[in-house]
Amino acid sequence: MNIEKLLLENFKEFLKLVEQGVIDKDIGMKAVINSKSPYYIYEFAINIEGTNLEELTDAIIETKNSSYIYHFAKDIKGTNIEKLTDAIIETPSVVDIYRFAFDIKGANLKKLEQGILKTQNIEWIYYFARDIKGVNKEMLLNELEKIKKMQEAKLISENISDNQNNKEISRTIKMSSKV
Repeated sequence: MNIEKLLLENFKEFLKLVEQGVIDKDIGMKAVINSKSPYYIYEFAINIEGTNLEELTDAIIETKNSSYIYHFAKDIKGTNIEKLTDAIIETPSVVDIYRFAFDIKGANLKKLEQGILKTQNIEWIYYFARDIKGVNKEMLLNELEKIKKMQEAKLISENISDNQNNKEISRTIKMSSKV
């Protein structure tokens, strides 16, 4: 029986055979991990009891899929929340960082605060400070103000630069029309 082929062609049947012991759990888990599919890794962890959660946690992290990292932490008991916290803040998904802080008991809020700040997303930093219990709201709002000022300064700088370019273009056009 070609396990990888069965995994890809009929995943539900694959899971059923692992549950029944027809396919060894460790062999099934290795096939799922090798697939690099966050869906297969998540479903295997949810449906197959007695699996090596450490290996599956590492595999879900390697996918860098923020939604599955969040759901893995939320839905799979006994997984390493600290590792998943580190992984979620390395993703660009501000929404999943927020959801992780909001929903995952035992998540490191200090790390998640830094992760949300790193995104520079004013709207979601505000929601994070407003909605997440146990965070340093004062620090988040102070940092939010700094980010807003930096973004405003960048916008002004870009506008000045654009205006200077427009003036140079106008000057060039006027000079060429005089010739």
